[in-house]
Amino acid sequence: MEKLSFKKIYSIITIFLIIIAIFISLNITIKSEEEEEEEESTPLLGIILLFIGIFLIVTTFQITKRISNLFKRPFIYFTISIFFFSIMRIFYYLNETLGLEVSGIMITLWWHLIFYISMGIFLMGLILMETSTLSLSQKSSILNIKDKIIFGVITIISIILFITFFSLPEQVNSLIERTLLDHRNGFIHFLAFIIGGLVVAALIDTKKKFGKTITSSFIPFLLAISFISLVHVWELLTESYHIINIAGSIIEPVEDVLTIISMSSFLIAYLKIKKNLRI
Repeated sequence: MEKLSFKKIYSIITIFLIIIAIFISLNITIKSEEEEEEEESTPLLGIILLFIGIFLIVTTFQITKRISNLFKRPFIYFTISIFFFSIMRIFYYLNETLGLEVSGIMITLWWHLIFYISMGIFLMGLILMETSTLSLSQKSSILNIKDKIIFGVITIISIILFITFFSLPEQVNSLIERTLLDHRNGFIHFLAFIIGGLVVAALIDTKKKFGKTITSSFIPFLLAISFISLVHVWELLTESYHIINIAGSIIEPVEDVLTIISMSSFLIAYLKIKKNLRI
């Protein structure tokens, strides 16, 4: 049952990412016949991000399959977090490829909510790495009812985000504009820093307690979290406080590049773990 459980999880999220990548690719092909090539850069970077995510999920699946039963459960959390890291920028791509008119305020908040979810799940995986060592029972590696509730709630939140993005953009924008949730005041970026700091602290604590197989990836993991945090520094400087005054056509591709570097660092981290496990 355990193998079936995590195989289903990996299969569903991989297929979902592939469908999104194909969808964006097809829309870019259609738009390329009508629009300037320079407008395609952000969706193209998005496709790169999605395919890095797919490769990452395949890699984490191989690790989860072979790693000690004690750590299967936290690695399932790590994989779910990779899925959400991969789709962080999806609302930008959907807005562009579908020609929607969703406000920048809503899009920015929505991708930050996905970021909070992905970082939160990754943090929970790190916490589970430590708590798993407190119980040597085989049952500690199986997804329990608490895990299912957590994943269920996250699924519901994700569905709500997608539904409201397409059906209630104006209403949501009117609710969040000029509040703490409006990215122009910088609050959601600072909140991202706090979450990033918690993840780094948990990562350092995890490094102290585990052997080479896991801790050999400490630096790539640290770089991954650092680069994704730089996205928020960039947004503060360009979109919130306008210390750097440049066009939005430059701002978003830079964010995508930083995100791709972060995801590539995650990939290097998991490949090092895979190498140490001799998979």
